[in-house]
Amino acid sequence: GQQLVLPSPNSKGLAIDRFSAEATRMHFRYFIDRLRQQLGPLERTALRYLYLCSYELRGRVWTTDMLQAFRARRGYDMKPYLPTIVGASIEDRETTERFMHDFRETLSDLLIERFYAEAARLCQAAGLELCAEAGGPGPPLHNVPVDALKAQGRVDRPRGEFWNQYPIWVVKETACAAHIYGKPVVDMEAFTSWRHWQDGPFELKPLADRAFCEGANHFTFHTWPHQPPEAGQPGWAYHAGTHVGPTRLWWPMAKPFIDYLARCSSLLQQGRPVADVCYYYGDGGYKFVPPKHIDPSLGFGYDYDVTNTEVLCERMSVRDGRIVLPGGPEYAILVLPDQEAIEVEVLSKLEQLVRRGATVVGRKPTRSHGLFKRNERDRQVRELADRIWGPCEGQRVLEHRYGEGRVVWGRSLRELLAELGVGPDFSFTSRRVDTELDFVHRRSPEADIYFVWNKQPRWQWLWCKFRVSGRQPELWLPDSGEIRRQLIYRTVKAGIELPLRLPPLGSVFVLFRRQLADPPAANAVKITDLRHNGRSLLPG
Repeated sequence: GQQLVLPSPNSKGLAIDRFSAEATRMHFRYFIDRLRQQLGPLERTALRYLYLCSYELRGRVWTTDMLQAFRARRGYDMKPYLPTIVGASIEDRETTERFMHDFRETLSDLLIERFYAEAARLCQAAGLELCAEAGGPGPPLHNVPVDALKAQGRVDRPRGEFWNQYPIWVVKETACAAHIYGKPVVDMEAFTSWRHWQDGPFELKPLADRAFCEGANHFTFHTWPHQPPEAGQPGWAYHAGTHVGPTRLWWPMAKPFIDYLARCSSLLQQGRPVADVCYYYGDGGYKFVPPKHIDPSLGFGYDYDVTNTEVLCERMSVRDGRIVLPGGPEYAILVLPDQEAIEVEVLSKLEQLVRRGATVVGRKPTRSHGLFKRNERDRQVRELADRIWGPCEGQRVLEHRYGEGRVVWGRSLRELLAELGVGPDFSFTSRRVDTELDFVHRRSPEADIYFVWNKQPRWQWLWCKFRVSGRQPELWLPDSGEIRRQLIYRTVKAGIELPLRLPPLGSVFVLFRRQLADPPAANAVKITDLRHNGRSLLPG
């Protein structure tokens, strides 16, 4: 076992076995019973959540009934393959890889079922909800053998984390989990760092804006330490910062920053996320989503989600050629991982989606995962793949129609989206080639809500195009709360274009709520240019 790294005086000892439901019940019932002794029935108190921090164990993982649990889930005895856990090879490389896939998937199943799902059930029985950092951060920092999206889907409020000047950034993953499992709040352990008191709102705001653009919409400060009067100035400090609270020298001036975070969070909790691409990251344990990045095949201007096996098989359907989730986002295309192995059950669901009109992008699989009935399951994969992909082989034949949909292999995602009539959701033109912006888009029945962030420490003056039609643009300024009607804009093909002037590292919400007059009002003025001393005041 592993000792707790930073225990309080009364909690020294070994970490619990998170792969044992009995250990989870013992642990949670102890705390819930102690809380009830002090507070009475918890459903009558202000207490709403119990919180689990990130899984931070290292080393190999085992539990007392691992042999039985593995056989029950994978269908065979794991004892002959145990040497592979410490790096040995059994029979050949493929056999070893297949067993390790089964072992990792079993660890993931046990961690999710016996820890996160069981903890959530215990909380709900006590009138509480569970908030948990169930998705990592994972290797190389910690040995977290989990399907991170599935784990976050099992808790009531998934929470990620992002650090200041340290390479931990679990934001896009948590946003994807919330989106695909239909959870409206994307919570963050925010601004964690080893810098303690060194940073204030000026340094923290760009981190917040980056997190907003990856899908975050609720921040929990890391940390707000308990500060009794005897703590003095700057007060007591937890193991890691950034420390926030009344003992900070900048606290009397913090209201504009706190208001900014609150306004952004409120708007970004409205409606549902807009994304055009969904990536399937495969199955098994040790599955994580990296920070937001631009796929070269996709390019700037599109957002995406990542999904797992459970959601693909149990929640995805097709409507009007788009892949949809219950009450959540919808996607134009589904992209498969670049690997030859896939589960038969996943491929069967892909066949159903494509037959009903979905567009699926990826290489043709050739075999299954795992060792159980490997020959039979490999044959089933090949037969299904031959039927779905047909002659498509990714070089000369790049797509194959199947039912009402198609599979594509070897084409640019951006080119494919354009062919489907799905242009970039957001784009811009600037006189400078080094301009960098980021954005996130949510849609409610009342409005399209875009958050646009200037990633550079200099002013930006540029034209921005939004994939919206028939609605009047408004600028909502999150730093002041001011709402401005945008008077200068133009309707262009597949969108509305307007000039934006963004301060260094600044941000703005562009909302489209009110319907445009069609045709324009008789007294409407069409502005083609604004000039002062012969120089255009509009961006080039």
